[in-house]
Amino acid sequence: MAATYDNLPVFKACYDLLFVVIAWCAKMTKDFRYTIGEELKRRLIDVEIAIYRANSEKSKEGKIENIYRAQELMVEVKLYIRILHDAKQLSTKHYAIASQMIVEVDKHLMAWRKYNLS
Repeated sequence: MAATYDNLPVFKACYDLLFVVIAWCAKMTKDFRYTIGEELKRRLIDVEIAIYRANSEKSKEGKIENIYRAQELMVEVKLYIRILHDAKQLSTKHYAIASQMIVEVDKHLMAWRKYNLS
């Protein structure tokens, strides 16, 4: 039986962030939509894949490795969000919303990693 991942709080938090970003990208100028916007969406999808892999991994080492990968990708997500805000492609309100959502995903990943390290 396959591991259930879609009802994990961390998966849902990241998925929600992905769909917010998808909606925002549609309103960006072409230069940003097809460069940073696409990269941002790709990174969030990669985070989702890392979460899926961590959840289906049998060994603690494998779980921790995939959780760490998701955390590394979230650093890139933060950078892309910051660039979009600084380039006036995201309003301060949207930047604040994204920042809160990122903190939520990071919090879940940190707790999950800590749990697996013990």
